[in-house]
Amino acid sequence: MKKFIFLFLITFTVSAQFPQIVDVEEWTSENPKMFLEMVSDWAELEAEETGYQTFVLQVMQGNKLYLCRGYDNMKDLVKNMNKRWGENGWQDKTFKKWKTKYPEDNAFGKVKPNKVMSSIYSYWPDLSYISENVDISKMKYRRHIVVDIHQGDDSWNKFTEQIKKGVANDKKLKNNYVRLAYQPIYGGSEGSEFLFIAMDETRAKYFENLEKRTSKRNNDNDWKKMQNNNLASFVEEENIMIQN
Repeated sequence: MKKFIFLFLITFTVSAQFPQIVDVEEWTSENPKMFLEMVSDWAELEAEETGYQTFVLQVMQGNKLYLCRGYDNMKDLVKNMNKRWGENGWQDKTFKKWKTKYPEDNAFGKVKPNKVMSSIYSYWPDLSYISENVDISKMKYRRHIVVDIHQGDDSWNKFTEQIKKGVANDKKLKNNYVRLAYQPIYGGSEGSEFLFIAMDETRAKYFENLEKRTSKRNNDNDWKKMQNNNLASFVEEENIMIQN
């Protein structure tokens, strides 16, 4: 199964909510509950050290989580990574603070963590839809939808133009929701071009609101025309909860 991922920090500002660049580490553990607690504590301490967004996403099914770092640009990412290692690096400083809460030797090792992969994603604002009538701070649920663009003449540009038309159509219909678009620039799933993230307060609320906007779309002729020319397929969907 192809895997794709994504990331966010709950804050009260749109700029902090949607970082332009996200560095993501995918992890699994044999003790996912304890590992989630440990990594969440690490993320909070790391953010204090670096001043950059550091946050954790929990996959609702299974034993997987994502440790994420958000930046305004690639320059900031490189700058932060260059300051990571060595005695004065933020990795060592964070670890020393983290050890005060988990003083046991090899605390991380006892939950048997496994780093699966690292990826970097870039935000596409023109393919994203953000309604003005939503409270971002309440949206802790994410539905991550991985998209594979079909092969064909100029298929990439045709797909992105179709998504832009869909955004404009949702504005016309006054659909009230948030859906973000990110593209992998390093790592990610083979053959998958975009990750779309729909957000809501809970999983149940997401499906309730999805039904409402689907009903409006199905009664709209412009939307129906767009659906007649399917340019991409869903590869995978994940249910995610923000942890900090």
